[in-house]
Amino acid sequence: MTGPSEPVEVTYSAGDEAPRLLASWREALDVIDAHPRVKFAATGDDPDFHRLAWIAREGTENVVTLGVVRHGEQTVIAANHGDGTVSSLVQVLKEFFVPLDRVGELESTLRLSLLMASGATREQLPASRAIEVYTASGTIYQIDLATMFLTRMPGLLPPQEADFPEPSDLRRDYKPIKILSIQQLEVGRPAIFRLEPLGDPKRVAFTTRTTTVIVMITGVQPQAFSARSSDK
Repeated sequence: MTGPSEPVEVTYSAGDEAPRLLASWREALDVIDAHPRVKFAATGDDPDFHRLAWIAREGTENVVTLGVVRHGEQTVIAANHGDGTVSSLVQVLKEFFVPLDRVGELESTLRLSLLMASGATREQLPASRAIEVYTASGTIYQIDLATMFLTRMPGLLPPQEADFPEPSDLRRDYKPIKILSIQQLEVGRPAIFRLEPLGDPKRVAFTTRTTTVIVMITGVQPQAFSARSSDK
């Protein structure tokens, strides 16, 4: 999905300023350069479904956070952009705020935007559409965004701190689990996933998994998943 040459019904606000209509993506470049924190919103979305994006400068890097509010419930998906260039962040905004004819187009928009935010190049996007999430415990979560399946691989890397407890073994480790929704996926915070029921489906509608703090999100090729899993 490719965004239009200029933004359509997108507003921005910096600090406590009132929202202003974004006239061009060139203006977005200038706004991000001038302010440490900027919020963007798609004002043309359905009242029960709207998209938000925040860009914050942290040291020498920028963090882009993509959010969706659907019927009052917010889902936040975020990634730390590897090279931190403002132009790359604006490209993420262009893809994320592409006008949607149907709410059902949300999933493909989020997947594409998240991959671009994780550092994948446009040439890599059609083939990759997958990410690896690295957590403070040393656990890696592989997420196939095309099929929305997650695979947890505990203890593949040493913990971030020497006194960090060893990760626990959980049901269905190293096996794909269907993701119903991503409640939170942001560098510097724990990930929260709503998964298919891992207990008795007659008693449990879904299972919630919360990770340790995310230290990195990277875009990868799906075929790398099986190679890493086979190492165990």
